[in-house]
This record gives sequence, structure tokens and C-alpha cells, in this order.
Amino acid sequence: MIPNEIIKSFEENNIPYKRNESDKESALKILEQLGLSNSSEAYEYYSQIYGGNTINPRAIDEMLDIADEDIFGTLDYVQERYEISSDFIPLTSDQAEGMFLLNIKDNKVYDFELADYKDFIDDPKPRWDSFYSFLLWYINPELK
Repeated sequence: MIPNEIIKSFEENNIPYKRNESDKESALKILEQLGLSNSSEAYEYYSQIYGGNTINPRAIDEMLDIADEDIFGTLDYVQERYEISSDFIPLTSDQAEGMFLLNIKDNKVYDFELADYKDFIDDPKPRWDSFYSFLLWYINPELK
């Protein structure tokens, strides 16, 4: 279940967040093409919520809507440029010399920094144990 704090952040900021019914079928198809398990938190979130509207109080890159066709071009770019495993899906762009990546195998979120490229490629370590723990951190600047 999507944590209330996440829904509340959209509602308090008067931001539309629910995925349109007309968009839902396409979103589910994309999530499946990406290899996300339909029991994962990311699948649950992106099947119901338009990810591009996620509140960003940390002044870091905005979240991508991975349930949008554009994710495939972004995914190709990330895999070609950084030679990152296809198990990783970018949740943000790489404009700040790094990005947040979701691993579809373990459903954990990784903080990729270009400065630590070799360490990441050799032995990636998750920063968050779940997609929702990452998202709660992302929307709440008080969390470390």
C-alpha cells in the first residue's frame, strides 16, 4: 500500500498525482516490459501515480515517470553511457553527475555517483532497502 505520507504530500501541495484511467493500461504494459514484478512497490506506485509530479523539496533531479514510453530512450542512454546492468532503471536523470536507480531484481534503490563509478560497477550497494523508503526520503528533506 502506498504510504499515506506520499499521498498527503501531493494533496497538501494541490498537485494532481493519480494516473488517468486512459493512461493506466499503457503504464502497466511499460512496467511489465521493464521487468518490474507486479507485486513490487515501484509497480504499485507507478501503476497508480504519475511519477513526474513527485514533490522535490531537496533541490535534486526530478523523478522520472518510468511508466512512460520515454523511459526506454533514457534506459538505453544510461546503459550505453555507463555500462550499467539492465537490472537497473533510472528514477532520475544523470544531470547532476549521478542518479537514483531502482534494481528490478532486489527492488532496492541505489545512489549512483559518477565519482564512484568503479565502486558502483564492481560492487553496487543499495542506499535504500525499498522503493517506498527512498520515496519517503525524497519527499521529506528532514530525513537523512
